[in-house]
Amino acid sequence: MIQFCVHDQEGMKRFKQTLSAIAQDEKMQFFDGSAELDRQLARSKVDVKRPVVYVGVKREDGSGLEAGNLGLDRFEIAIGFSEGRKPAEAQSFSSRVERTLAERWNVLAIPPDKGTTPLACRAGRPQSVAR
Repeated sequence: MIQFCVHDQEGMKRFKQTLSAIAQDEKMQFFDGSAELDRQLARSKVDVKRPVVYVGVKREDGSGLEAGNLGLDRFEIAIGFSEGRKPAEAQSFSSRVERTLAERWNVLAIPPDKGTTPLACRAGRPQSVAR
């Protein structure tokens, strides 16, 4: 799992565009369920920070990623990866995604035994760390 801060609405737009481009390059499907999740949360009267983000990139074999910001700061994103039926390919994919995102944002790796916490946006606007 990785976590990072996109800083503002323009960064959020750029993040979604980046994921869409990754999906196209990888011949995968991009989805944006943000608006639907926001409607469901509003109907349930759940108080959340907006904008609500729920997006992902999937392959037919079940590998891919899902990203969101629930429980985090408004412009903070956490991404979890799924292996599907081809773990080696999925690992390679996750490394490519992390490198691509690290070109623009300060990507933090979250240890497998830890969860995400609102922290990536609290350190100000750090420079991207190339990996």
